Amino acid sequence: MNERISSLQANLQTSFEYESMLEVLKKLNYLSNINVLSLKGQVAAIFGSGKELLLTELIYQNLIDNLMPSEIAALLSSIIFQGKRFDNEINDENQKKEITPALHQAKQRLISIASRLDQIQRDYKIPTNIEEELNFSIMSLVYKWAQGAKFYDIMNDPDMEIIDIQEGTIVRTIMRIEELCSDIRNAGKTVGNSELVDKLNHVTALIKRGIVFAPSLYFSDTITTL
Repeated sequence: MNERISSLQANLQTSFEYESMLEVLKKLNYLSNINVLSLKGQVAAIFGSGKELLLTELIYQNLIDNLMPSEIAALLSSIIFQGKRFDNEINDENQKKEITPALHQAKQRLISIASRLDQIQRDYKIPTNIEEELNFSIMSLVYKWAQGAKFYDIMNDPDMEIIDIQEGTIVRTIMRIEELCSDIRNAGKTVGNSELVDKLNHVTALIKRGIVFAPSLYFSDTITTL
């Protein structure tokens, strides 16, 4: 009987979270009042990373429209990177010296968007930590890579706070950024934003080069294990 009660409670909780998420999607205009997927909802469906709300808002709030391709690559790293965090005031100040004012401003806007998404979901009793999952630790590194710097030079730059981050982790992150660029391009095509598509093509051209994309250098068939 206890197992039956536990099962019923779990089903009720799942049903509650499902209904709550529907309300969140309606509030954010991903669904109509009769649960029909909007164009914005179709864009969200393109992203299968678990961060589809954040990525869709990034597009719909024009966060990357005025960024240079190298800045876009750097910003996307914060959504992808899952390694060690270097979040303190000293590292933040050092990072500001390594990136452009536009990229720093975009970083703050991304944090604000994530915070708002978290708050909306919490209002509907949905557990969430989108803001906490953002990790800007290698943003300046990816920016340098997209600017054309050599991987060896970046890894040996004394100003880079990457002592405890393995090279393979960085390589996989950059490769996943390239995959994310493909998804964002598809989203751009869905909403008819040709400028966004062209810009993401440029991002891919900048980061898909050299040792980072050398076959089987750091790993073989385990690229998706990051």
